[in-house]
Amino acid sequence: MEAAWEDLLQMLSRRDLSAAEAQQALERKGHAKTNALRAVRRARRLGLLDDTRVAQSVVDGGAQGVRHGALRIAADLTRRGVDERLARQALSGLDDAARCK
Repeated sequence: MEAAWEDLLQMLSRRDLSAAEAQQALERKGHAKTNALRAVRRARRLGLLDDTRVAQSVVDGGAQGVRHGALRIAADLTRRGVDERLARQALSGLDDAARCK
């Protein structure tokens, strides 16, 4: 589990990930599913992984400040494995018309 934890910390030092992205990335790196899951749970407990924060960051345009419309953002959140309820919540305050000006 420690190797998965170290790899996860290294990934998170580069960019914020959803829990699903972290789990998949660790498994792609060859970590056993159980070790990856333990590392993800630990990171969530410590606040290092937060799907609500990821969703809001995507809605806000992320580090690049890119502002997309609601459909594109919803698709991105789905691709990143963010729970549908969290995605709807993050999108609820989005004013698509104002973003297009």
